[in-house]
Amino acid sequence: IGIYLAQMDTPLVRAMAATGILPQREPVAFAADDFAARLAGLPLAHQPGETFMYHLPDDVLRILIMRISGQPLDEFIAERLFAPLGMGDSGCFVPEGKLDRFTTCYFSQEAPGAPLQPWDMAADRFARPPLFPNQLVSTAADFLQFTAMLLNRGEHQGRQILSPEAAALMTADQLDAGQKALSPAPASTKQPTAR
Repeated sequence: IGIYLAQMDTPLVRAMAATGILPQREPVAFAADDFAARLAGLPLAHQPGETFMYHLPDDVLRILIMRISGQPLDEFIAERLFAPLGMGDSGCFVPEGKLDRFTTCYFSQEAPGAPLQPWDMAADRFARPPLFPNQLVSTAADFLQFTAMLLNRGEHQGRQILSPEAAALMTADQLDAGQKALSPAPASTKQPTAR
């Protein structure tokens, strides 16, 4: 399930675009169940585990988390991860009371001296709850809390957030040489820069 970023003109990518589930910079314009139904109508590009495909596996995981837990994704992540780690500035969107701390995001500069082009203004894409929560917004301080927990084998301030085994899996390369050979990355893409 997913796409090769290096191969953007394929029948599968065209079908993903036609159904509205092609990974894009914009928030998904419909809810998770609609996303899953659209995805279910497309064929697999490979047998499961044969290669790494970008983006959509994360979306499927989000849908599974919501269905299995019976909770909206933002509530599940806040309860299981953000609150225990003290990540008070992380979520699926930026609440109105924090928008004054949120900055404009720009595309990478085309060339030295070229003007920066805005991708997202502070009160735009991330200023409201998404229909399908497949995005997270955070701060450097919160992200450091998360990475410190991983480096500490899943523990944070004496509390085990993740099992040591899960933390080890999350910090290890999971692809073998054969999977990597079938998973080309693009030479370059125009992506928004970090805020």
